[in-house]
Amino acid sequence: MTEEIDQILKEMTESGGATTETKPGDEVDNKGVEESQPAEEVTTETTPPAPCADEDKKDEDEIQAVVEQPAETSPPAAEGEVEGDKKDEEEIQIVVEEATETSPPIVEAESTEIDGKPEGEAEESGVKEEEEKGGAESEEPVEVKDEELKVEEQEAKEEEDSNEQAKDEEKEDEEKAEEKPCEEETPVITEVETETPIANEAPKTVVKKLTKRQLRSAGRRVVPQEQPAAGKPDEEDEDIEALTNKLKVKSIDLRSYSNQKAHHTDDYDVPNVVLRRGQLFEIKVGFEQPVKLDDNKSELNLVISLGESPRVTNDTRITIPVGTTVKKWRVDLLGLKEEDLTLRIQSPADAPVGKLNIGISAVLKPTDDPLQWKYVNLYEHDEHLYLLFNPWCRDDVVFLDNEESRQEHVLNDGGLLFEGSHSNPKPRPWNFGQFDTFVVLASIHLLEKGLSVTARSSPIKVVRAMSAMVNAEDDDGVLIANWSGNYDNGKCPSEWAGSVEILSTYMVREAPIGYAQCGEFSGVLTSVLRCLGIPARSVTAYSSAQDSDGSMTVDVHWNHEYQPYAEYNTDTVWVYHTYNECYMARPDLHKGKKLRGWQVVDGTPAERSDGIFQTGPSPVPALRRGNVAVKHDSEYAFAMVNADRVHWMIQETGGSVFNKRLLHKEPSSVGRRIVTKAVGNDDIENITSSYKYAEGSKEERRAVNNACSHGTVHKKYFENIKNKDFDMKLTFDRRVKLGDDVNLKMRLTNKTDVEQQVEIFVECYGTNYTGILQDICRKEKLEATMPPGHKAKNQKNTKEKIMSGVVTAVGSLRRSTSSHHQQPDPVGVTDVAMTIYYDDYKSFISDHTALKFFIVAVRKEPRRHEIALQDEIMLQTPSLKMTVADPSKLKRDEEFSVDMTFTNPLPITLTDCRFNIEGLRFQQAKIIQQGDIEAESEIKVSFNLTPKLAGRKVLVATLHTKELKGISGSLQLEIQL
Repeated sequence: MTEEIDQILKEMTESGGATTETKPGDEVDNKGVEESQPAEEVTTETTPPAPCADEDKKDEDEIQAVVEQPAETSPPAAEGEVEGDKKDEEEIQIVVEEATETSPPIVEAESTEIDGKPEGEAEESGVKEEEEKGGAESEEPVEVKDEELKVEEQEAKEEEDSNEQAKDEEKEDEEKAEEKPCEEETPVITEVETETPIANEAPKTVVKKLTKRQLRSAGRRVVPQEQPAAGKPDEEDEDIEALTNKLKVKSIDLRSYSNQKAHHTDDYDVPNVVLRRGQLFEIKVGFEQPVKLDDNKSELNLVISLGESPRVTNDTRITIPVGTTVKKWRVDLLGLKEEDLTLRIQSPADAPVGKLNIGISAVLKPTDDPLQWKYVNLYEHDEHLYLLFNPWCRDDVVFLDNEESRQEHVLNDGGLLFEGSHSNPKPRPWNFGQFDTFVVLASIHLLEKGLSVTARSSPIKVVRAMSAMVNAEDDDGVLIANWSGNYDNGKCPSEWAGSVEILSTYMVREAPIGYAQCGEFSGVLTSVLRCLGIPARSVTAYSSAQDSDGSMTVDVHWNHEYQPYAEYNTDTVWVYHTYNECYMARPDLHKGKKLRGWQVVDGTPAERSDGIFQTGPSPVPALRRGNVAVKHDSEYAFAMVNADRVHWMIQETGGSVFNKRLLHKEPSSVGRRIVTKAVGNDDIENITSSYKYAEGSKEERRAVNNACSHGTVHKKYFENIKNKDFDMKLTFDRRVKLGDDVNLKMRLTNKTDVEQQVEIFVECYGTNYTGILQDICRKEKLEATMPPGHKAKNQKNTKEKIMSGVVTAVGSLRRSTSSHHQQPDPVGVTDVAMTIYYDDYKSFISDHTALKFFIVAVRKEPRRHEIALQDEIMLQTPSLKMTVADPSKLKRDEEFSVDMTFTNPLPITLTDCRFNIEGLRFQQAKIIQQGDIEAESEIKVSFNLTPKLAGRKVLVATLHTKELKGISGSLQLEIQL
């Protein structure tokens, strides 16, 4: 026993006082120990809250009070004092035992030597000498005093030796205190029992005073907890394990067929279950053994995990006890039959869309003490689900209260984009394919890439983000925009037949693909939004403005020679522009319920918003009233469909403008027609009236003025233009096929009672549907004489006036050199005709070939009056024709043949011809190489397909050649089961 004590004292001296604990009752070897020897020293150890100076001091003071009382040794007590001594020792014993119950495990310290002796021997020697001092103080007082000094010097030396290490440790503690709040730790007092030299005498203890450094060193040591006896498992752990085994889950059945049928998601071609938020669904949990949920020993939970990295802190990991509601998620017990438990789950109508994981957990209750309860994860389903927006749920922001509209704008996977001109819209078939595997994967990928999990609960934020993600301008989105006509290293935009090939190529390459224009951006955005559950449709606005300066007007500038001033003409009017509408309420806006309806959203990278290329959503009802202050991007959307085209005369000297004169306004030349596909059929639906009041009406003018007041329009825009003495209108046949001549007619109307002479300046440019000029293809100057108008007095008959035309030769030699002579009807009206020949524009043929006209009519005498017009025409391309032998016999998974014919309208050979076919989910896009097609000849191509889905489906095909682009066709098919 003495050797053990010596070893403990060695460790204490080296480590700052940490010792092991000796239990009462241990046998002690009394050999070689005198009867008068006092009890051995017992060290007292504490674990102070290291970083906290105030608590350090407090703990040290408390220990000091305990230590100092028994620390001094004394001669053997008199017989009458024994009971008092025992009482003191018992009090100290109580303090020791209570403190050591929660002591951490001890870490052994290396032994040290004092004056060449082991630490234990040195301490024992000091004790003996103190005893001698107490028993014979009168005989050798000097020697005892010297011995005490030696011990004190030795302790000081030990303290000095560890000084450097203690400083480093204190510095570490201070640094940690800055980072972490202090935590209270339980002081540790360790008792060492000594031998009992006298029979029936209680063991004595000695408590040693510890320095601050020793206390800090001891604070980092851990005293081992008392372990249960070997062979006796903890009863609580045994109960937890038993309860866990009773609740082992072997599977979760998501009931995919019934759930998806009820949620209108059974057409999604993915292995994952697809659900809509705000709607009930059921799951069946299979246990390994029959379970009971009424024994009060456990509480079963459903665990919902949303997104890629679910966390409790942002409500993306939610635990819902069965029979309760948490964070608007409701879980009810629907049935329990032996090993199978059926749960009914109600998701909130504003839950984040995207990936969803389901798991089962439990709270195990082996006792009634909540501190003994344990939370365990029992099972997590190995495949995630997809949660979508729900147009069938009244509480969802995207609720659409019309089943036919839901079938069209959510579930129809085929449709039409419109091209052409306002007087001759041309449908372009498009395969949206929102249920296709790659479309679903791409939509979820774009959702996760564009928004955080919590932001995905708002369809407003989702729509805005997706309008940015479908283009590649800022964030490596799907499609690269290109209007240059050079499509090397990519595909011509008009060659795409649908969204499936685009999104599948994007997912395989993991990079943006080329190329696209407004129609392709609109088609892909419709696919993505419908896939995510947001009602969406593609819309085309004819004569659509692109306002570059926020003026809410389209400004056309002319120089003093009546030529268009290209340097200043930065605004453009596209022959048509295809964008999107999505249906939702607007809770983010004041009186947002009144703005529920279709919202403008545009994926074409035409203008930046908040620093990136994105547009919308902007409520159509607000645009109709000219309320452009509502978000998002309402100024841009309003100008796109209802801006005035304003003509300005620019006068400059030395390159600087010194005068800008208002020349003319065209209040009805933008947004001439706005169309979309009709619900339930392939007819065209005119929705212009939902965007604007009747052109020229008081309400329409009020809306325009209201919008312009928020823009940067020039102040002269609001000036009144003096009434002109004549008027001019441009008319022509807008159903001109590519390869045919274009006949223009300018109708002049005299408003006075005198004859008037007018000069007409005409310039024709080759362009595409965006209106960006390529080069001039025809330029003429014409003169005309207008007979007196309706104010003429005593004039019963109007003589026929002969007009002469002066032609400036720019273009073909085959052109008219004089105006046609026409009998004006009614009085004062004269028509001036002009022809643009195929030879004039053939060098400008590209995809979406168009012609743009700039026309100014000037009357110089007696006062100068000018009228300016700008207009454009799209030249029609031929279509593909597709047929099947017997449409009534088409069945799913059975092959059938399709015949396709095309006639070349041009007097030249078309080269490098190929067909793209998409739809019916038969495979990825099918490509057929054709070779050359002779001038003005017809070809016929046949191919076989096997449809994978039943129902009404659309087959889409496009033809691409080196000389001619933008050719497409479609075929509606009813596929039987």
